[in-house]
Amino acid sequence: MRRLSSFAGAGAIALAALAGAGCNSDWAHYTFDVDEDIPEQTIPGSALGGTLTGGPSPVSVNFQAEQEYQQQDFDNVDRVIIKTLTLAITANSTNPTVDAIENGLPDDWSFLTAVDIFIEATVNGAPSSERVAFLPSGDAQFAAGNTTLNFQCTRVDVLPYFQAPGGYKLRISATGSIPPDDVIFNGRVVAEVTVSTRK
Repeated sequence: MRRLSSFAGAGAIALAALAGAGCNSDWAHYTFDVDEDIPEQTIPGSALGGTLTGGPSPVSVNFQAEQEYQQQDFDNVDRVIIKTLTLAITANSTNPTVDAIENGLPDDWSFLTAVDIFIEATVNGAPSSERVAFLPSGDAQFAAGNTTLNFQCTRVDVLPYFQAPGGYKLRISATGSIPPDDVIFNGRVVAEVTVSTRK
């Protein structure tokens, strides 16, 4: 086993309290955060409008490849939850060289009414998905002029997806109206990973 290394910032390690005695006393449990950037995605717009259903193509993520994960030492991964998830409209959303139907107006999230985000993978040989974050209908963040969405997270354990041999993806499912021009955004997702190491 490698020695556990420490780091600052979002990846700082917290020692979890051990409950009870017996066999559990042989193990130390630690929790750390792993950040991953979501690359730019596009919700296609149309001057004709219409009803929005669905979202952009699922985005592959790989928390295990991030430095915060790679520099840890442990024997087992016990739990993984999506801790925070943020989406933000980028400057490219109003760049006519990127957005071919740019209308010259600032882009925001006011075309949305609700958003759900799912993690997807093949688990035990079958396609599976789990909702990990959401914003319900009527959320104040859908107000005109707002360009950043901070999601509520379900904090469900996604360890089976995290360990899926074929990898895992995040899928955005949105309802609302088709925006008048393309909306381009990126984001950041933070996973909270709980691990154990034998003392």
